[in-house]
Amino acid sequence: MKGLDKKNNEFDHNVLDPITTLRTDLKNWLTMRARGKPTTDPQPIKDLLRGMFTSIAAMEKDLASEEDALSIEDKNVGIPPEAWEWDAPNDEFRAKLLTEFIHLDAGFMDRINQLRAEMIDLDNRREMINAIRFMDLKFLRIYIAQILDLLNEHNILRTRMGDLILCWTRSRQEMSDRIRLSLSDALVEAEKRDLQKCSAEKQRNLCLQLAAQDVVKDTVNASDGGDEEEKEEKVDDDEDDDDDEYDDDDDDDDDDDDDVDDGDDDDDDDDDDDDDDDDDDDENDDDDDDDDDDDDDDDDGGGGGGNCWIAHGFNVLDGRDPLGYPRFGRRTAYLKDNLWVQQWRKEKAELAELEYRANQEFQAEKARLDAEKLDREMHRRQVIKKLVSLYMRPS
Repeated sequence: MKGLDKKNNEFDHNVLDPITTLRTDLKNWLTMRARGKPTTDPQPIKDLLRGMFTSIAAMEKDLASEEDALSIEDKNVGIPPEAWEWDAPNDEFRAKLLTEFIHLDAGFMDRINQLRAEMIDLDNRREMINAIRFMDLKFLRIYIAQILDLLNEHNILRTRMGDLILCWTRSRQEMSDRIRLSLSDALVEAEKRDLQKCSAEKQRNLCLQLAAQDVVKDTVNASDGGDEEEKEEKVDDDEDDDDDEYDDDDDDDDDDDDDVDDGDDDDDDDDDDDDDDDDDDDENDDDDDDDDDDDDDDDDGGGGGGNCWIAHGFNVLDGRDPLGYPRFGRRTAYLKDNLWVQQWRKEKAELAELEYRANQEFQAEKARLDAEKLDREMHRRQVIKKLVSLYMRPS
């Protein structure tokens, strides 16, 4: 209230008192002229008017300087220069986000231009009010009231302009914080995509290597199977040759017995002996066949538990297990596969660790930006509070 009283006193001293003095002087001058009395020198009145116009010009100059102080500099309009140095996944994405500054400035410039248009209209009204003072004295009361309204509106426009500029500055800062946060999010997402792509590429290479190993194993198994068949055929041929030689020897023995023994009894005995020999040969052939069957069973991975190698799944003859791998080959292949699995698990753990670190860095950056935003908001509120207290402080 004290500040308002001070402004009212200044207005009375600078505007109303000179107008009242001028009115009194004009009234006295008109009265003296109507009575035919000599009038005073008009020079003091002219000096008074000249002083009033000088004070008005000084006031306009002060208002113009304040308007220049509230105007936005070129460096505060458009995209900030340091924004082009912010980290981003690519330049196109960063440029697309920075165009938001241009749209924001365009909206606030439209509002500022509207306020400036209202100020220009206010100046036109002031000229109209100045023209009223040359009319009849009955318009003097209207003239003073309009001057008061004009000054009040001018102060209101100045306040609106200051608030608009502060809002513009705050909006640009918030826009800057949001863009930096969006760029940080984009960087984290890009790093995650790169890590996932690298992991997928490693897994694909691992699968290709495992498939190549399976193809090599199948080729080795096929070649080993062909060699085993050739060995079995060769063993069967050798056994057939031995059986033929043994049969020929038995026929020769029978012929010799027929030539030496001429009696019927002897022939019968010889026949019995031949029958016994034939039975023995058949039994020997059966035993050979059984041995061959046992060998075949051993080759196929069968057999009893008497042989420790057969019990453990290995073939003693060719040194291979039932699935065609070399002796201890299946264990070696299993160990290799286990090593690949361990390597894949290790890469997966590294990927999870990198993702966790990236998330932690993102959270830290977000917290830092929030803290900076809070500090700027507190500083802005303190500045506004100081300006308001300075404006309302009595002189």
